Amino acid sequence: MSFASRFQHRKFNINTDGFEYKSLADLFNDNGKDAVYSFYAVYINRKSKYGDAPVVATADSYVNLPKHTLNDCTEMIEDAETVKAINDGKCGFKIYQYHDKRHNRDCFGVEWVDVE
Repeated sequence: MSFASRFQHRKFNINTDGFEYKSLADLFNDNGKDAVYSFYAVYINRKSKYGDAPVVATADSYVNLPKHTLNDCTEMIEDAETVKAINDGKCGFKIYQYHDKRHNRDCFGVEWVDVE
């Protein structure tokens, strides 16, 4: 990898001006469990009050992801082949719901999917 590509700060080709945040819960409740969401950028929000937080940009909004996807998202950002696939619109996710018994609440996670 060249010096320029290693330190290029703008890796993704999407214009996010005017984007607002949507939660996984909102997307799940609006579209159900079978919906596939393409994403066009991955970010790590380093200013979250709960520490580093993964975020993806869909076609029209930012989506906060669960903390357990932080390593995946970090790897995506660092991998040139994955960055290209994201820019080409070939990466997506589906949302699943589960119940956290420890905190007695419903939570949401993501399953990565290929988009053709």
